[in-house]
Order: sequence, then C-alpha cells, then structure tokens
Amino acid sequence: MNKNKLFFLMEKINPDFKNPLNEVSSDVESMEDTMNSNPTLRIKNSRINNPQEFKSAFEAWFNTLGLDPNKISIGRIKADIDDILRRKGYNQ
Repeated sequence: MNKNKLFFLMEKINPDFKNPLNEVSSDVESMEDTMNSNPTLRIKNSRINNPQEFKSAFEAWFNTLGLDPNKISIGRIKADIDDILRRKGYNQ
C-alpha cells in the first residue's frame, strides 16, 4: 500500500485527518493564481480538449517545472497522476 492509499483510507476513517500530501505549497498556489488570473492562458488551456493534444500539452507543461529527474521517480509521477485523475472521476 502506498502513502496515497493509506492517507485516503485514514481520511475515510477520520474526517478530521489532514492528508499532508494534499497541502498546497506557496509555489503551487502562486502558479494557480497566475494561471487563473491570466485570461489568455485560461482560454488556451481550455482549448486542449482531446486525447491527441494531451501528451504534447503535458510535455510542454512538465518541461516548465523545476523537477530534477534524480529526485522523483517515474513511478511516483504515475501514481500522483493516477490519484488526481481518479479523484476527478476519470475511468481506468
């Protein structure tokens, strides 16, 4: 069982439990604020609406992040993306 599943179960058992993986850093808040306050960016992002565009859009966005390949594994990235998509209601 990974941390995401464990914390998910802990939240179900105890509604007062705060999942530390769900806390948003100030860097992420700043990025979200910028994306939400920039109408051009919002419009362009909303036009990426089909599976064929997703891969290129994801790669373009991912390349802008400051992640060091030696500090995060592909497995961790996949698990985080899987968790996000499941919470949003996407099917397997």
